[in-house]
Amino acid sequence: MRRSCNAHCLRGRPLRDALAAIHEIGYEAVEINWPLVERQFSSASGRAEALLAVLDEAGLTMSSMSVADMNAIDETEIRPVVTAVVPQIGIAATLHLSAVITRSGDRRQQPIEILTAGLRALLERADREGVAILVANALDTAVEQIEDLRQLCMEIDHPGLGLALDAGRFHDAAVNPCDVLRGFVHRVRLIRISDRIGRRCVPLGQGEMNVEAVVRRARKSGYDGWLVVDPAVDSPREALQYLADARAYLETLLSDG
Repeated sequence: MRRSCNAHCLRGRPLRDALAAIHEIGYEAVEINWPLVERQFSSASGRAEALLAVLDEAGLTMSSMSVADMNAIDETEIRPVVTAVVPQIGIAATLHLSAVITRSGDRRQQPIEILTAGLRALLERADREGVAILVANALDTAVEQIEDLRQLCMEIDHPGLGLALDAGRFHDAAVNPCDVLRGFVHRVRLIRISDRIGRRCVPLGQGEMNVEAVVRRARKSGYDGWLVVDPAVDSPREALQYLADARAYLETLLSDG
């Protein structure tokens, strides 16, 4: 499995500085949240080129990219939401990424029928660019529980729809990530990894999640994609130490076979 981390962890820094720090720690790839790029680079026409330039300067590649949420709550909102995301898919294709990551809306407001209608429309556009759509789970969203995933997969049987499995956020929702891997590994295209005590982020291997078991289950299931370290840490200083410790922990874990 290949290791990456989310640059959003160091959101308090200019992206150029954050990427340089990530490379210094020893990562070779990063996940980028496109809204962060939009905030840091003013010229809409040159954002992809600017991002490629800072990645090249830092000696990093991109593992993955998050785009805007698919958060429409009724039929009238589907088209504008899809229209807003489509250009970001085009940018991902320009950056030679095979997939983008999105999230669903508030589970109290977004019916599954609206989510699936929006994803179908988005997949139709993404197919033209050769880009897959990965839905990331999160607490309080329409894709929070295993049952949500099961219904989503029943509604949309499309090879371009995958799952960005966020292990920490499944733990937040009292879902064992290993159970998700057992049932949906064929949909998993990326794994975000962190550790928790309750909902509090702690260093990898020091929480309740049994990160070792998650990685072991992923490997046993045949997963060989990205492990993206993505801690919910408020302080950039703490995030840097977390990323460094996480990289060392994963190197040891993966080298042990």
